[in-house]
Amino acid sequence: MYGRARARRGAALCPACLADVPPAVPELPPELAVANGRLAGDGFVAKATVLASPRILATAIAGGVLLALSLIARAPLALALSALAYLLSRVLFHPKSTPDDRAIDAAWRKLAPELADRRDAARFLTRLCVTSAGRGDPLERANALNAVIARARANRAERQLLAVAVALQMDDSGRYGRDRAAGVAELVAPAFRGERGADFAEFVLAVYLRVPREPGELARLRVLLLAAAFAAELLPRDILDLCDAAPHVAEAMRLSPTHVALLYGIWANRTARD
Repeated sequence: MYGRARARRGAALCPACLADVPPAVPELPPELAVANGRLAGDGFVAKATVLASPRILATAIAGGVLLALSLIARAPLALALSALAYLLSRVLFHPKSTPDDRAIDAAWRKLAPELADRRDAARFLTRLCVTSAGRGDPLERANALNAVIARARANRAERQLLAVAVALQMDDSGRYGRDRAAGVAELVAPAFRGERGADFAEFVLAVYLRVPREPGELARLRVLLLAAAFAAELLPRDILDLCDAAPHVAEAMRLSPTHVALLYGIWANRTARD
């Protein structure tokens, strides 16, 4: 039983002293370079769609209104209405996204669909998923992201790409009302059960934690993760060892050893009768 628990948390056994050797969880590749409406990395480049200046558009509209009204209305009224048209145009045509967000959207629209079928593009797609957390338009990339997830599921060697892609998909759905904490716990739980490696949990949580979260959401996530770990028959020591090996797992669920032991005791006796 101890061997199974050690395997679930990814630890090895030292042949000399028979002590656990914590697993080495690799780090994710860095974000892509995004600045001034340009995204670049691994030999690929995407540029934001150039939008006309809101000031120029508003000035043109106000000028047209002034010219039209000057023929049928008094000058003060024409000036007032053209000024109103200018202000309304500035509001309506104000960009709803930043140039960097539009560069990310351009990468998903122009690069991702083509690269989803290229085996040499896994690193770029992984970095694109990491870069996109909390940024860009989720609807703009939905189809391309589904294609990336399908590609990663079909290739066992691309579990890092799969982890960050499903984490991004979950985070995108959270922007439209999904319970992020429950979604993350659902993605991480297979790692506790031994169905996926500890690195999968680390990659999912690394993407999730790249975006600032509300304290209440983080506290709820910690409870859900601990509950999932206890349900997978991990002991407090197993959880603490996993936290030692995976920094983002630790950030999401680490408590003091005493606190973890107390919570485990509550969990183990949750069905006990008075």
